[in-house]
Amino acid sequence: MAGKREASDWIVGTESALRKVFREKGCFDPGERADGRVSLSAARNEYESFQLILCPSDDGDLKTVHVEVSDLVHEGTGSVIHKEEIEVFRVGYVETEKLGYPVEHVGWWPDPLLPMEPFDVNKDEVQPVWVTVRVPPGVRAGTYRGKIEVRPSNAAPKEIEVALKVRDFALPDRSHLEMVFGFGTLDGMSAFHRYYPPEQFDTQEIVKKHLDLLARYGVNSLFYGYVTCRDDHLLRIDKSGEKWKYDFSGVEKVLEFLVRKGFTFNIFAPSFWPDPALNFVLTPLLREFEYLGEELFTSAEFERRVRELLESYVEYLRERGWLDHAYCYIWDEPRARKDFDHCERTSEWVKEVSPSLRTALACGHATPRDLGGIDIWCPHLGEYERDEALYRARKEVGEEVWWYVSNSPNYPYPTLFVDFPAVAHRIIFWMSWKYGLDGFAYWNVSAWNYAGTENFHPDPEKRWPNVPWKTQFLAKTPGNGGGQLIYPGPDGPIPSIRLAIVRDGMEDYEYLWLLKDRIEKLKAKASKEGKGLEDLIEESEEVLGGVDTLVRSTSDYEEDPDRIYAVREKVADQIEKVNRATLGIGD
Repeated sequence: MAGKREASDWIVGTESALRKVFREKGCFDPGERADGRVSLSAARNEYESFQLILCPSDDGDLKTVHVEVSDLVHEGTGSVIHKEEIEVFRVGYVETEKLGYPVEHVGWWPDPLLPMEPFDVNKDEVQPVWVTVRVPPGVRAGTYRGKIEVRPSNAAPKEIEVALKVRDFALPDRSHLEMVFGFGTLDGMSAFHRYYPPEQFDTQEIVKKHLDLLARYGVNSLFYGYVTCRDDHLLRIDKSGEKWKYDFSGVEKVLEFLVRKGFTFNIFAPSFWPDPALNFVLTPLLREFEYLGEELFTSAEFERRVRELLESYVEYLRERGWLDHAYCYIWDEPRARKDFDHCERTSEWVKEVSPSLRTALACGHATPRDLGGIDIWCPHLGEYERDEALYRARKEVGEEVWWYVSNSPNYPYPTLFVDFPAVAHRIIFWMSWKYGLDGFAYWNVSAWNYAGTENFHPDPEKRWPNVPWKTQFLAKTPGNGGGQLIYPGPDGPIPSIRLAIVRDGMEDYEYLWLLKDRIEKLKAKASKEGKGLEDLIEESEEVLGGVDTLVRSTSDYEEDPDRIYAVREKVADQIEKVNRATLGIGD
């Protein structure tokens, strides 16, 4: 920002949700983005975000800044989207280190979306404010207008005009893409029960609070099943009879909540790992079998007890009509032939317990060609293209294929590290559409105290946010922010920019799903009624093909946010055009 300004001459710039803004003042130039206006476009039942960037004068800090939003009012009818549908967050920063992969910036990266309360802005920094509008499902299409006032105590207020174009279609309540995320509550990984001790918090209620946040950000499935079959603060094993069974009294409210929110979840413990010891670190309920070592995988006693527990879970869910929400995640990244043999044997007896239970396998970096009994395959995104023909063949026989990202491989593949550009998080879902995936999985959102991070401190004054957050996941393949998509607030979870971008990507996927659905209905209508729709079908398929301009491969993708928004808008325009041209195909 050239030239010295008067103390009161501060600026509010705007930015999309697809560019991360570094806090050093020299990294952001408001330029033409300080005209006091912002324009958005969203479907019904969609969340759409943007950023306000507060740039203080060179002569002084901004003090005690308040941010207030108004209702958004339909310019034609006066219909209202109430301001309660607009969330405002102060963007927080976490410090990164150079960990071996190329990054744009080493140092402070924006990520936590902190609760809004009055704040100061240092004159040498900028402060983003993250604004998210939720468009209610039943509102009228058209343009809505409102304003946001930013009011420091020591400078004149500034006003930003907001124009929201509500599209004439709606997104579904639950994504057609399975959004499968791990939410770890074990103390060795998250320190969850130390952040939220049972003597101060109702364990089921604080877990539900985290799950509710994940649901609002598009997550609809729990990966490893920490809260459903691993956490000994929630679940107990009744060993009083001949057969072992679960005591569900400490987790039943969580399960009721998951079912009500439409989640699917893993009920198989343990999900096997090639490292025998790790099975009991992550499944403390079965730690008495730790002595088995490698014999774990051939122990008839261990298999019998795990089977008994699964039988009790199936009985519990079946009695309540919830069994269709369950699946069995039986193995995580098997490596050797013996691992795959054990996986196949396990899947066989799971089906004996309940033929309707789906079995899932995260294949990782090794994929067998002749493995049976698996309903859901979950390879790594960075390895998918190598075995694409195999996975397409599995889909052709009715099996599902999810994929996942983790810490490896990372660059040039997209991932969810905090120091990757925002585009890298969102493009995953355009890739998921292009390659026909049924689900996207991520290993954890709450690895707050694991593999070198060690963020928990017993003294709250020495704990984040009073001290800097540690992002460095220092396992075999290090990454900044690996496994940390939410943060532990004093009363519950704090979301992140990355989680918000994941939701945006999931909504992009739904745009593409809706257009594809319209095309199929157009073809059916044309087949029934004769000619007249061929041009519209061809045009719609061309628009849908815009995905290929953004995703060339899993490691070669569009990095310009404006081009992603442009394709997204073309897809939205085309959905509306098809709806207008063929009444009855729309919502």
